[in-house]
Amino acid sequence: MKQLFELSNRESQFLELLFLHYSDLIISQVYDDLCEAFDAKYTGFNWATKPISFMLGCSQGVVENILNTESNLVKSGIIDSEREITPEIRDFLGGFSPTPITDKYFSEYRGDALPLSMYLQLKQEIPLANALCKGNAKNGVNIFLYGEPGTGKTSFARSICSSLNKKLYEIQHPTFDRAENKNFRLRALKACIRMVDLKNSVIVIDEADSLLNTFVYQGEEGLTQKGILNSIMENSGAVIFWISNLEDLIDPSTIRRFDLAINFKKPSHREKVVHWRTVAKKHKLDSYITGPMIDSLATDYDVSAGVIETALKNLRRVKDTGDITVYPDKLLKTFLNAHVKLKTGRGVKLNNHNCMHQYSLEGLNIRSSLDNYFQIADNFNSKWEQESHNSIAFTTLLYGPPGTGKTEFAKYLSRRLGRRLISKKASDLINCFIGETEKLIRGAFEEAENEKAILFIDEADSFLGAREGATHSWEISQVNEFLTDMESFSGMLVCSTNFKEILDTASIRRFMVKLHFDYLTCEGSEHFYNLLLSPLCQSKPGPQELAMVREITSLAPGDFKNILNRFSLMPPNLVTHEKMIQSLKDEVAARSRHGGRTIGFVK
Repeated sequence: MKQLFELSNRESQFLELLFLHYSDLIISQVYDDLCEAFDAKYTGFNWATKPISFMLGCSQGVVENILNTESNLVKSGIIDSEREITPEIRDFLGGFSPTPITDKYFSEYRGDALPLSMYLQLKQEIPLANALCKGNAKNGVNIFLYGEPGTGKTSFARSICSSLNKKLYEIQHPTFDRAENKNFRLRALKACIRMVDLKNSVIVIDEADSLLNTFVYQGEEGLTQKGILNSIMENSGAVIFWISNLEDLIDPSTIRRFDLAINFKKPSHREKVVHWRTVAKKHKLDSYITGPMIDSLATDYDVSAGVIETALKNLRRVKDTGDITVYPDKLLKTFLNAHVKLKTGRGVKLNNHNCMHQYSLEGLNIRSSLDNYFQIADNFNSKWEQESHNSIAFTTLLYGPPGTGKTEFAKYLSRRLGRRLISKKASDLINCFIGETEKLIRGAFEEAENEKAILFIDEADSFLGAREGATHSWEISQVNEFLTDMESFSGMLVCSTNFKEILDTASIRRFMVKLHFDYLTCEGSEHFYNLLLSPLCQSKPGPQELAMVREITSLAPGDFKNILNRFSLMPPNLVTHEKMIQSLKDEVAARSRHGGRTIGFVK
């Protein structure tokens, strides 16, 4: 104990006396009798110095020094603000702890570490972190890892440590009162610094929020804790990784003491694919988890690195039991769906790939030259592939009535160019907290640019409404953020809207290409009927039935999809062309009754 906390002989004796007073009725009675005999008074805390000095055989001044805020006993947190022994020390001195006191404070990590090559977004930061951890900094090194939970911050620290062949020690959490978290962890950190070989070790403080968020420190004790923290950061002589999910409440005086700060964002699609492969190999599942399966999981499930690790670990456990013979992808999707539902309240809606393959440009009523558009898109895509950075963006606005094929066009473009489609709706980006929507918009552009993927913004009018009609400041700031991100974006952006007329004029000007999707022509209606609905019927449509389809105005591909979904659930012998055509008429009528816009139909 003396070595761990660098206690003097007198401080050690005082600590023994405090423990005996707490645990031994005779010692406690002796102390009370002396207080009465000396008519002793408390000196600002729960101990009278004169009886203590008598029992220790020293002067009152020595006792007062032991009890002041600058003594090792107080600064280390062994005794609290009331000058009582903290719980873990009391348990250890009483023999109630079966393990050494150091085990309560820190433990050596002996598990596996992931390769640094999987952190694709941190290519610039990795060499810096390695150099800082490898060097012999006399006063120590402080590296701050922050960002969303589950983005791989702790795994990254372990990977850095493993690459340098250093031991890694993790600071423990208290097993008792969580309100004592910051005091306990300060003690634990100082104990770890004193006891491990700092030249060959790295210290990791996970969930360091309570330590680093110094704005919440209150009063004299808070100032003392803040001073202790800053002193450790300046003079520890250790390499310390501080890991936090929050950075907003950290005092500037603490921030400036970090030698390197790394922001961890949600993993990109490529990073998720690499992570799936790496962790599958780690758990010896790489022969079961195929490449297409990994790509599908990375596309359909927007989950963190920590969730991927948990899902594959659970799959390994299930396989080891030999009780379940379900295909691995089904088991993984069960795990992942359960997590997503717990987090968001709803499961994952997987892409309907059959509907995607039934999409056809033929028959669409797009009032622009698609040949010219795809020539420009193909040329941009080729340069995008060859160059590490494009100076311009290829931006497209798809506008027109609902159901006319805008969203499916974006998916078609993605397949044609062989690019991943990052699709964002208003519900994905709008947040009720001030500034969060702007942050999410910026993050969507950064994600697409980093991955060289097509960014598709559905319902773009939610972010690009005319600023002249704005009634709240945040409406203007969201438009400004979107336009600023468009200006600096180097990639491919596709936005769709049903309401072009309400868009901010500055936003319309920024789109390189504008494609107008209108209701189907009579030829288009006939094409989609033959493509989607006719196969449901046991007989082919006759000329009279096709003529009836051609006569229906204001039809959209989405109408055919609705009828397809409805009639595909009916017994084939009950499906007739007459019923399907009447249903198409009903779709148009229902839209008209509910205020749907009817745009001119071209014959």
